[in-house]
Amino acid sequence: MCGSRGYFDRWKGILKSGELSEMARQSGFRKREPRKLTPRAFYWATVLSFGDGGPKRTLAGMARLASLFCGKPISRQGLHQRCTKAAVAFMRQACESLSQRAAALPKGALPGKLSAFEDLSLLDSTTIRLADRLARRYPACRHNVRKAAIKIHAQMSLTHQQTERIRMSAERLHDRKGAPISAWIKGRLLLFDLGYFDYSLFATILEYGGAFLSRLKTSANGTIVAVRSGCHARHVGGPLNRSIYEDALVDLDAAFGSGERRIVLRVLGVFNPTLGDFHWYVTSLAPEDFSPEEIAQVYRLRWQIELLFKEMKSLCRIHQIGSGKEEIVLVMIYASLCTVFLSRIAVWLSA
Repeated sequence: MCGSRGYFDRWKGILKSGELSEMARQSGFRKREPRKLTPRAFYWATVLSFGDGGPKRTLAGMARLASLFCGKPISRQGLHQRCTKAAVAFMRQACESLSQRAAALPKGALPGKLSAFEDLSLLDSTTIRLADRLARRYPACRHNVRKAAIKIHAQMSLTHQQTERIRMSAERLHDRKGAPISAWIKGRLLLFDLGYFDYSLFATILEYGGAFLSRLKTSANGTIVAVRSGCHARHVGGPLNRSIYEDALVDLDAAFGSGERRIVLRVLGVFNPTLGDFHWYVTSLAPEDFSPEEIAQVYRLRWQIELLFKEMKSLCRIHQIGSGKEEIVLVMIYASLCTVFLSRIAVWLSA
């Protein structure tokens, strides 16, 4: 409890009580009749429940915290009744407000050659196992392992070390569908893993004026159209997936698809002596701007979003949700995301 109080003292000025009251009114969470459990107490009890000290984040732990903020006893049942669709909307609004607040913080310039971009954005997703009774709403991919799972799709800004966009879906939704691309990508460099590998995605990013860098699928067998290094020029016109590479660094252009869907992309290979094989990348970054070694270094920055998910699971215990009620699950997920935003904004402001 003391740890939760310490975090409260550090974070309470970031999202003030008046703002929370207005969000509760707009979302319908705040009713006209006075309630013992105020929106402010509900918000802080859920956000700070990661510090309760128990093995899992539970309604009982949240109720103990709510009682401290209200100065009156709050039962687990009373908290359960308050976890409604309106409560989900309230917590989502608070989460979005913190995300916007983080995005409004002064940006630091990206280092070196990356300063040519307005920002470097990272895409990824993580899944959280849920109670089996939620399998209809959130079906998992592999029923022999788990029946229900929710997927959190995240877009992260490297300059802010903050999550800019969050979307939640069933685990079965493909990563590509969880990351809509539009005008926001203009002037940005986007990094993502093989879950997002899609030629139409690449074309859309270029159409909106963005740039991208991804791992190359082993099954992506394009046609070589130009060679800069790594193999002989006689292989131009031949397939990409052959044992023709002679150097530790490969840099070439390859065409993928056909007809109107044909797209020419830069393909790079960096040999890893430990694995005895190449790491392959595909990108729109120009060879005169980024060498193959620099491409490999830039791609390592994608690990930052993996660290974000690790923070959600280790610090905020976002994966420790045992409830079978959808509204409670969503409230606790949004509360965990609020915790991440608050901690990172506080660090930024104190720097």
